[in-house]
Amino acid sequence: MRVTSIEIKNFRAFKGIPLKIDLASKGKNLLVYGENGSGKSSLYLALRDFLESASKNSDITKFPFRNIFVSTNDGFVKLDFVDDASDPDAKLYEWSSLKRDTAEALILEIDKTKGFIDYKALLRTHLLQNESDSVNIFNLLVTSLISNITNDITSRTFGEEWKKIESSIPYRNYTKYLVPLERRIKGFNDGLRVKLDELKAKVEEMLRYFGYEDVIALEFGFAGVSYNRAKRYEDKGFDNRNVSLRVKFFNQDLAEHQHVLNEAKLSAIAMAIFFAAVLLQPDPPHGLRLLALDDMLIGVDMSHRLPVLDILDNYFKDYQLFLFTYDRAWYEIVKLRVGEKRWKHVELFAHTTDEHDVLVYADDRNFLERAKEYLLAHDYKASAIYQRTHFELIMKRFCEKMCVKVKYTSDQSRLMANDLWTAIKSERNPKHWTGLTDKLVVDVESYRKFILNELSHASWSTIIPAEVGQSITVIGQLDAELNAIMKAKTASAPPPASVPSPAPPPSLPPGPATP
Repeated sequence: MRVTSIEIKNFRAFKGIPLKIDLASKGKNLLVYGENGSGKSSLYLALRDFLESASKNSDITKFPFRNIFVSTNDGFVKLDFVDDASDPDAKLYEWSSLKRDTAEALILEIDKTKGFIDYKALLRTHLLQNESDSVNIFNLLVTSLISNITNDITSRTFGEEWKKIESSIPYRNYTKYLVPLERRIKGFNDGLRVKLDELKAKVEEMLRYFGYEDVIALEFGFAGVSYNRAKRYEDKGFDNRNVSLRVKFFNQDLAEHQHVLNEAKLSAIAMAIFFAAVLLQPDPPHGLRLLALDDMLIGVDMSHRLPVLDILDNYFKDYQLFLFTYDRAWYEIVKLRVGEKRWKHVELFAHTTDEHDVLVYADDRNFLERAKEYLLAHDYKASAIYQRTHFELIMKRFCEKMCVKVKYTSDQSRLMANDLWTAIKSERNPKHWTGLTDKLVVDVESYRKFILNELSHASWSTIIPAEVGQSITVIGQLDAELNAIMKAKTASAPPPASVPSPAPPPSLPPGPATP
């Protein structure tokens, strides 16, 4: 089973017309690049919050789920599923004010076995906690990483077990209450020790990929939780709620490793722990495993990033993967590595108007169709932004194809539209290529000034709906004419000259016999 589409409306950073990401009929993995403020993390949270909405009783109409710039309660997140065996549970599920399909069995199962990791979660493995100088990951393990993993001693999950223990504090310390409580605690402690040994073995496997197998060794110190038997009810509680993360570096014990090791090593340790915990999750009945990573590689150099791809290749081939990053260079590297057969690549960009942010979604690059959708939705500012994005794209593509000389900039992705348009106009003569009518040039100049020029955003309120619609038509005509010019250029190009076969090498005298 796989997720085949994600649809979002008026959720967190997403506002206005719905955004739908099609992952194809087989359910591709998803790679997302997003600028800061572009909605990248909102997309990550849409997946996570959708799966957790039932267990956490989340209301999509309330903060922080509903977009703060809308007053309606029509927001939703929808996931569509497919299964080769025609499983009846493989269908469209919706989380909205009208429907709450997230409480169905399939979604609850996926929630228990999913892996969602971001840089904030990784920090919890090595930041100082309270005023202690040691790193205690007890709560992280029991409430998150292994919460849904079954305790082999008691046959209940660690999350369920711990909640039961916390709710069993007796009002009076009578034997009839203490015996079952301490028996339950013993089962929890014994099971957690077994699971920590399994976790440690998996962590060591992960660390090998980062080249730290002979450098870093981890231990999980756990003495066992105990009930304190306090007399006053307000003092009752549990001692030793501590799983200490101990690190040896070149066989030297580091009492405060978070102060000694650099960020790359700390991040490698954290990633190894998280990946190992995901691998210990139970097998889902429907076979769907989700792993989502959001900017988990912040501050990590390339020598530590590439092993992550190796880990995904070797351990998570059966998972549907969702990778999110704000790092453009890393996005391009991953694109090159994973290809397009099993992955969908999308990009998100942020633009600001005088009323709200507009998130530009780059999928098949047909921004003009998106501009038309916003025009019909009466969001003229968003329509203008999508038009300008399409305008810049077709000009960049044309300049590259036709070898147009453009003003130099060290970051080609930041070329200004005016630089591109000026370069195209300067070469509009029969010496280079023919086409692009005078009328169209005048029309583009007119609409560029009032609709497409980024500098005109100080006067957003002057946008006229009819002009937005006409601008779409003009940009469509420009796209068509530029494509016609490129097609004519390709058709008129001479065929490549035949290359004569190289002459055979001269014969050489025989060398000495080989002994």
